[in-house]
Amino acid sequence: NNPNSTGKNVLKFAMQNRIKLFYRPKGIAPVNRGTFQKLSMKRTASSYSIQNDTANWVTIIEVKVNGVKINNESIMLAPLSSADVALKSANANQYKMTIIDDHGNYISDNVSLK
Repeated sequence: NNPNSTGKNVLKFAMQNRIKLFYRPKGIAPVNRGTFQKLSMKRTASSYSIQNDTANWVTIIEVKVNGVKINNESIMLAPLSSADVALKSANANQYKMTIIDDHGNYISDNVSLK
């Protein structure tokens, strides 16, 4: 409601942003391609459990089993924790994840099934 815009065509935008800020002590390695060596998957009766054995928060954008995406939304996996993704394929031989590194790049690689 700006008095200078009276009688003029005005376009207004409303934006909502969320910023996540993480502090990393010097001794903790960055999230990069080497992070995949410490990510693993385990199949349970009704889901896949993704284990993060790093000291970092890891953002997983996509989980693919035999080339088929099985997660509906991204997963923020806390250090030394796990998360479950619904089981969509019982017979699988290829497991691939896409994560976001510390620079905002998407990195994809195969992960092991325990």
